[in-house]
Amino acid sequence: MSTYKQYTIKNAVYFISIYPQQKSKYEDKKRKLNAKSSTCGSCIADLKKANTSLEANIREWKTHKSKAYTGIAGEIFVTNVFEGVVAKELSKDFPESVKVMDDNVAKAKEICREIKQQIQSLQSLQSTIKVDIASINNKIANL
Repeated sequence: MSTYKQYTIKNAVYFISIYPQQKSKYEDKKRKLNAKSSTCGSCIADLKKANTSLEANIREWKTHKSKAYTGIAGEIFVTNVFEGVVAKELSKDFPESVKVMDDNVAKAKEICREIKQQIQSLQSLQSTIKVDIASINNKIANL
């Protein structure tokens, strides 16, 4: 079936598409899907950037923790040094501070896992959108 209808007016032949509205609707759907795909791409990029930053902070926290346990910083009571009451107080607070750091690192790792899941979900959505756009392009081509 032809998608054009032939009209002759004053010896001139005109071909007019009989599906202009359908093509317009498909083009509109395609524009909306492209915009949605672009938004997904922007979100993916932002989430990857946030994840990279968070992973860098986790590495930094681990570095600080390892430094806290090495050298003189790891020893609360240092022999032959006047420490006064401060060393006793620090020896009480230090393990709790390290535990808080460990808890924060664990929470940050969980956030990283959740960010990666969001990225995968958005990439899946973007793939589905691309398939839909290809389908629309085929429909337009077959009009």
